[in-house]
Amino acid sequence: MAKHNRPRIRKQAPRISQDGKGMVIECPFCHPPHRLRLDMPAPCGTILELKAVQSLYQDVTCVLCGKPGGTLIKVGELYRHANECSPGKRLYTIPPKPSKTAAIFYRFPKWIQARYTRSTRKYAVQLSDQEGEVHGYAWDRV
Repeated sequence: MAKHNRPRIRKQAPRISQDGKGMVIECPFCHPPHRLRLDMPAPCGTILELKAVQSLYQDVTCVLCGKPGGTLIKVGELYRHANECSPGKRLYTIPPKPSKTAAIFYRFPKWIQARYTRSTRKYAVQLSDQEGEVHGYAWDRV
């Protein structure tokens, strides 16, 4: 039986220190420690990884479409499907600030809204609660 020549991996939290310019992320394996960068491996072979981790849920009801099942994520105390189950509806982690100009713009014809959105990459949205009651209008980014 052939033995695979794969390297083993060791993981350790990087050292974080301050210099005159701000925070510095340093190699925890080398002495003296040297800087680590996200975009390239260090000369010693250490790679700095940055990961975003999100918990997934099942057997709860989606607040956007009202259907249970599938893979859901938690936003605050509410759950929504990980994929887009209700096009046009959003559940904000941080709600946008209400805007009077967005309220006026929301009532413009769709062709004017589309031209504005293409040039500025923002559009007016209606803010509502779970029951569908409107609480105002705000600007959102495409």
